[in-house]
Amino acid sequence: MSKEPNAGWTEALGEQGTNPAQPRASGDMIHALGQTWRVSSCENRIKAQFEQWVRSNAKKQIAEIERTAPEEANEFRSTYLRDLGAGHYNWDGRAIRQAIRDIPGLTYLFFLLLRRCHPRITEAKAQEIMAAAAADSGLAIAWALGNSRTPTRTETNGVTVLEDLDAKITDSAATAVNPALTLDGD
Repeated sequence: MSKEPNAGWTEALGEQGTNPAQPRASGDMIHALGQTWRVSSCENRIKAQFEQWVRSNAKKQIAEIERTAPEEANEFRSTYLRDLGAGHYNWDGRAIRQAIRDIPGLTYLFFLLLRRCHPRITEAKAQEIMAAAAADSGLAIAWALGNSRTPTRTETNGVTVLEDLDAKITDSAATAVNPALTLDGD
């Protein structure tokens, strides 16, 4: 067992975990609600802010339980502190991965990614953008997390078409290895 402290981005960055005054000028673009929105890559400061949000939600749940069941709240608090110490509330930890897989967590992460480029954006506006451009939002989040390349956007007759480069590259690689092999089962 390591004697090193299990610090997340929150602890590592401290006060530097907040957004700087200057908005980020690069990122993936989303067109929604009659505007173009820039989505930041997932900087370490965004990871720290997301860790803080997940930790805060866990503490709120414990406080809610404490109002009606103090003994049960103590058990939850002990579990939270054990999990916090084990790194489950750090960026690569179990609680963070779980939060990114649910709608509130994914929506909040999207808000943080937008806020880095648009400091005055609200959570409500981020939700509107996500609802209006769900596919683009999902692609932008995947790009920000490093799970895909920025998709190419081509315009045909005024309609924007997104091309998933990763699928094309994978299909091309499979065909190069075995020309009879295709990924779609044909």
